[in-house]
Amino acid sequence: MRTGGLGQIVALLLGLTPWGLVAQADQGMSQEAVVAGLIVNASSLRPVAGAQIVVIDTQVGGLSDGRGRFRLTGLTGETVTLRVVMLGYQEVSQEVRVGDQDIRLALQETAIALDQIIVTGTPGQTRTRSIGNSVGKLDVAEITEFAPAATVQDVLGGRIPGVAVLTGQGNVGTGGVTQVRGLATVSLTNEPLIFVDGIRVNNNPRAGPSIRGGRQVSRINDFNPEDIESIEVIKGPAAATLYGTEASNGVIQIITKRGNRGEAQFDLTVRQGANWLSDPGGRLPTNYWTNPSTGQIESLNLFEQEEALGDPMFRTGIVQGYTISLSGGSQSLRYYISGQYDDEQGVVDYNWRKRFSTRMNLTATVSERLDVTSNFGFVRNKTRLGQAANGWDLMGQIHWGSPSRASGSTRGFLRATPQAVATIESFAEIDRFTWSTNVNHRPTDWLIHRLNLGADVGDETNSILFPRHPTGDAFFFGGASLGDKNLERQRSTYVTVDWAATADFDLGEGLNAATSAGFQYYSRRFELNSARGRVFPAPSVTTIDGAAVTFGGEDILENKTVGLYVQEQVSLNDRIFLTAAVRGDDNSAFGVNFDFVTYPKFSATWVVNEEAFWNVSWLDALKLRGAWGQAGQQPDVFAAARLYQPATGPGDASVLTPQNIGNPDLKPEKGQELEVGFDAGFLQDRIGVEFSYYDQRTRDAIVQRQVSPSSGFPGSQFVNVGEIRNQGFEVGVTGSVVAQDQLGWDLGFTFSTNSNEVVSLGDLSTISAGGLQLHKEGYPVGGYFFRNVVSATLDGSGNVTESLCEAESGSPVPCAGAPRVFMGRPNPKWQGNAYTTVNLFGSLRLFANIDFRGGHHLISGDIGAAHVLLRNSLAVHERTDPILMALAGQRMWRESGYMDASFAKLREVSVSYTLPERVVTNIGASRATLTVSGRNLWTIWQATEDIFGREVLDPENRLTSSELSGYFQTVLPQYASLLATVRLQF
Repeated sequence: MRTGGLGQIVALLLGLTPWGLVAQADQGMSQEAVVAGLIVNASSLRPVAGAQIVVIDTQVGGLSDGRGRFRLTGLTGETVTLRVVMLGYQEVSQEVRVGDQDIRLALQETAIALDQIIVTGTPGQTRTRSIGNSVGKLDVAEITEFAPAATVQDVLGGRIPGVAVLTGQGNVGTGGVTQVRGLATVSLTNEPLIFVDGIRVNNNPRAGPSIRGGRQVSRINDFNPEDIESIEVIKGPAAATLYGTEASNGVIQIITKRGNRGEAQFDLTVRQGANWLSDPGGRLPTNYWTNPSTGQIESLNLFEQEEALGDPMFRTGIVQGYTISLSGGSQSLRYYISGQYDDEQGVVDYNWRKRFSTRMNLTATVSERLDVTSNFGFVRNKTRLGQAANGWDLMGQIHWGSPSRASGSTRGFLRATPQAVATIESFAEIDRFTWSTNVNHRPTDWLIHRLNLGADVGDETNSILFPRHPTGDAFFFGGASLGDKNLERQRSTYVTVDWAATADFDLGEGLNAATSAGFQYYSRRFELNSARGRVFPAPSVTTIDGAAVTFGGEDILENKTVGLYVQEQVSLNDRIFLTAAVRGDDNSAFGVNFDFVTYPKFSATWVVNEEAFWNVSWLDALKLRGAWGQAGQQPDVFAAARLYQPATGPGDASVLTPQNIGNPDLKPEKGQELEVGFDAGFLQDRIGVEFSYYDQRTRDAIVQRQVSPSSGFPGSQFVNVGEIRNQGFEVGVTGSVVAQDQLGWDLGFTFSTNSNEVVSLGDLSTISAGGLQLHKEGYPVGGYFFRNVVSATLDGSGNVTESLCEAESGSPVPCAGAPRVFMGRPNPKWQGNAYTTVNLFGSLRLFANIDFRGGHHLISGDIGAAHVLLRNSLAVHERTDPILMALAGQRMWRESGYMDASFAKLREVSVSYTLPERVVTNIGASRATLTVSGRNLWTIWQATEDIFGREVLDPENRLTSSELSGYFQTVLPQYASLLATVRLQF
């Protein structure tokens, strides 16, 4: 008797063990001259499409389809031996019974994939064996199946050595800073370039409205991880030469999914889960004051107070998402079409993100020598941000509240209650369309050329609204409570034209030469319209036209780059590869006296283990590699231009006044990098090791120098006088500990270091980086420099009688005249992750990923201000800690929040179960997986638990609106999340 599909699945899951289900077999299957089955990845348990299956000693063979299925007919005999070959996997041979149509073959990935195809940083598709630099590659389709990710940065974070994603907050809809091999500039961006399917896209990490802590929306997170097949990362100038100006910080290439040849495949994914703030009662601070009437220290825990009032400040936010996709195709046309809707709520009820995205990728094989791929993506993303606006965010009201205000209108909060803060509306919205067409033409057997055309257009709307309150300016926000709205509308347009050709010549005797040439054109344009309205006539009026006072503005920024390059690669016996290239660029932001810049590149690789003399049984693969190259970074759009601004002159006439002196000789920063390393496979290709050492130098670094008043221009001038050095090493290890039919255990580990130094700042030697941070010759970029209190003496009343600070050399000196000394760096000096996967019974997968970083310091403005400015911490009222009282006495509030920010977190954990085929076929599906995953569930270790007794909420907290700043305050801590995902394939 057949029951309903879902009910039958539930009954079977409750009544049978996973291996019991697998063991069931249909009776009476007739013998046929056929074999059929499934090819899966032994680690991820995902189907492997495109694997080649042959029957040994026959002409019978075929390829696995998009579902990993295969079917071979026309066989004879009782048994045959199948051999499966797939790029990136170890070859598998297995004897099977003719007539068996339920065969399952698991492919183990090779430890080192020398023949893996790479598209980033090369004129065309290239095998890994020929590349002299490391390229980080992620199989995003696999990652998102067992560890579903809400954003692209969630996928990137902690998975590639040398790539850091500094998120640092729990505000749904915001992003973080992406850094590749640390900091290499003091005044320009350190963000890598982002390409999607070969075209450049907007990678602004500081988009959105200017809320508390600055602009925090990252444009890379507009893209849907479920649509991404893989991500490739090249990490510095040695690899990025062919991208020229702007590429010295590395390049991230996002490659979206394509359809496979075969019958139509329909995929449905449903996600349901929750976000919450872990242990808010135990982590949020209790605030103190000394009652002047009684002399007693009184306390107030605002979290407990609001819970008791029945109006909790935090909630469990609901997460839901739905993805459908259709893929497949014929020999001449392949397609992938998808749609997704996500609705994610944060830990406060006014923080949420709603995203709708759709994608269509088409690949047409016009002839055996010509194929064309067109990719279309659209996203509509609307976010209401939880930080609200400057000065009025929830965390600021909590951190800096006081019992002294408990009886007032704020109920002990700093300036406004949580309910009042919730009325402020901060929105970030975008409609974004990304299009690319890739044409590959092979006119002869020795010549191939390709053309990438495309555009990325985003229409962004940002707004902050203080609605008019019925009580007017008597409400918490003062004048803003009469009604205040800021509105920005921006259109960003990126255009890419990229052509490359490669002529491949076989010179005989194992010698091959490949000559490449290319042309690239990039254009960026930003059109910004802004408006502000103040004083609305009634609470229902929220448009700027309805305000009594209005302001407006308009701005246009445009930048263009044209580049040409040539490359020559010579190979010997497909084992030794020598590559040389040079690129030349012109850019509209260069000074008028500087027209053209060139970037050379050299690399070499040697696949040693394929040489005839190789005889090391325990070392299966060894590739030695090295690369040297240059790439650049252009100045800001108007940095080189002499500018004037309008002003009102005598008689109300419009006049011009000096604004920016400009620099006609300004040229791009030039990054230079040497990278050496090796890739090795050990113990029958079960352990893989990748190692890289890099040494970068940024020359002609752009810095700001004050302009002489006699010039008639205010402010500063951008000049090329700096030099910065960046170096470190990166290690990645993967290992298959157990590889059996019913048990698999894989381990992985990455670790990288980075140290940077400001080598020269020309005639400046020191430049302020804000607050306690300086760019100073001989020290790290943005290093901390401040008076360091090392000892203090208190009298009986807790007053400081003497305080001594560290001197640059020798004994401590009185703090009043002490110098600022170097204390640390704001960015991690080391980072890595450790992960493990366990597969049981061919259907159950367990995964865990630990992320760690350290060697850096941050400044908690929350804690520093609590101790010194707001004076609401217990320690400052107890007056027993001499160092704290010395800091408080000298108003050293930032120094009071200085901390070692090293940590280790259980970043991801998941359990996945693949239902047996006999179960899912009852509902018409071919595959079904159930996954429960968690993120940020446990901080395993943090170097600083508290600062003078005030607990550190999260060592990862930081302001992502600034790449260099190590200061943060009043950000929502990262939330924990739990997600249940069902994936069905039809």
